[in-house]
Amino acid sequence: MKSLTSYRHAWCLVLIALSVCQVAVAQTDIQGMFCGSLENHYGPFDYTNSQERAQRLPIVERFHFTNEIATLTTTGRVPEYLGRNIAYTLHTFPNHHRALDAMSRLSIMQGRPHPLGARYTVDCYFERAIRWRPNDPTVRLVYGIHHYRAQRLDAAVRELGEALRMAPEDPEVHYNLGLAFLSKGDYAAARRHAVQAYERGYPLPGLRSRLERIGEWVE
Repeated sequence: MKSLTSYRHAWCLVLIALSVCQVAVAQTDIQGMFCGSLENHYGPFDYTNSQERAQRLPIVERFHFTNEIATLTTTGRVPEYLGRNIAYTLHTFPNHHRALDAMSRLSIMQGRPHPLGARYTVDCYFERAIRWRPNDPTVRLVYGIHHYRAQRLDAAVRELGEALRMAPEDPEVHYNLGLAFLSKGDYAAARRHAVQAYERGYPLPGLRSRLERIGEWVE
């Protein structure tokens, strides 16, 4: 017969497991409270799903993510025009990689964490994308690039590290991690990721050139 202590131990393990689940649910609820529900009148759809891209994406991009919007061209438009349309795209496809990048660039261009016309901050749009598809490495890559643009180097390394964990062979991730480590002054890590990027065929020479200029590149 099991002792009373054994039963108590078993119940403690159950309670701990329940507590962990409750904390995870509560965290998701808190994130949704500040960054909004993912429910939308159209969508949400998955940008990495080929069927949803084929069936749902063309009409969204035709009206709300044109080349004018993707390149942040504002000629003759009200200041809110870009943020409003990029936001519409992200409410429909929360993990739309190019729209996330455009929202990041718009934020940097305007010098505002909450771009004009957008419902939420840039960080919220990335939080929503991660909540929607937590295993999408490109979302983490673009978020890392956003942190890098905003000079949040520790956060950039953290997000790019998550992208690397999900996609360890992606040269784009290695390249951007190299840039982030270089900006932090960690030349050994920068060189290591530069080598990984170029061995995998990454075409841009910028990281290697910067390492060469400071004597940190060895063929």
